[in-house]
Amino acid sequence: MFCRVGGLVVSAVLLCGMPVKGEGAAAAVGMTMPTVEQIAKVAENPHLLADLVKNATDEQAAEILIQIIAQVDTLKLGTEAKKNRVGELFERLIDAKGTVKGNEIIARIVKKVNPRLLPIIRMGAGNGTMPPTAPMYKRQ
Repeated sequence: MFCRVGGLVVSAVLLCGMPVKGEGAAAAVGMTMPTVEQIAKVAENPHLLADLVKNATDEQAAEILIQIIAQVDTLKLGTEAKKNRVGELFERLIDAKGTVKGNEIIARIVKKVNPRLLPIIRMGAGNGTMPPTAPMYKRQ
């Protein structure tokens, strides 16, 4: 069962905190999914994210983050402020889950959220310069 939240389609298990038939992953590991109020608090205060995802599986953490990003989209913030908030959530997730797991979770969700909310994610330590172009020769 799925519902629309802030423009995103999310699993009903996330909305009510109770497993839906066939989606008992939260119950299997003894984790209680966050309430709508908890999601709203984290959208306002990203430093609270660690408490929500510390016992979550990677899949659960991804779904929690999708909900939070949907909530961020409803906040009365400009687009850049929303991108910065999502970027901070990504940083907090990496702090809570570790670099490898955090990046894996982020990779799972970037295709599922509104791209205008995503911060620019830099790959590597490049300085943003263009790569050199091939020289032009006569008769080319």
